[in-house]
Amino acid sequence: MSLTDEQTTVASAEPTVRQLVTAGPGTGKTHTLVARIGHLVDFHDVSPGGVLALSFSRAAVGELTRRLRATGDDAGRVAPITFDSFATRVLAQIDPEGEWKESSFDGRIEEAISRIDDFGEFLERIEHVCVDELQ
Repeated sequence: MSLTDEQTTVASAEPTVRQLVTAGPGTGKTHTLVARIGHLVDFHDVSPGGVLALSFSRAAVGELTRRLRATGDDAGRVAPITFDSFATRVLAQIDPEGEWKESSFDGRIEEAISRIDDFGEFLERIEHVCVDELQ
């Protein structure tokens, strides 16, 4: 996986470093994110299940999944998910019969955000959150 110097800096940063990468379309943000996830898994003993990879659209999740699997490494076992799907999974665990079931996409995400303090056990295994296509 070939990276520019700037992309390498992002991908190989220490796990404790919080980063926000902003760049235009086609500049390699997803490519860099795949390298970042690979670096965390391969060099910092982060389990693939410890990476929460989020995106807004199913298309972006599909592309990220394809690229991660194409690495042939343990990073390919990371399972990206949409924000909506993540919110739905968490809400289903913490409030299986809740009114959130009737909510819209935005409503489910807002409900999940309002109940983030209840996520506890669900988030215990998450070591890193990586977001592709933040909107």
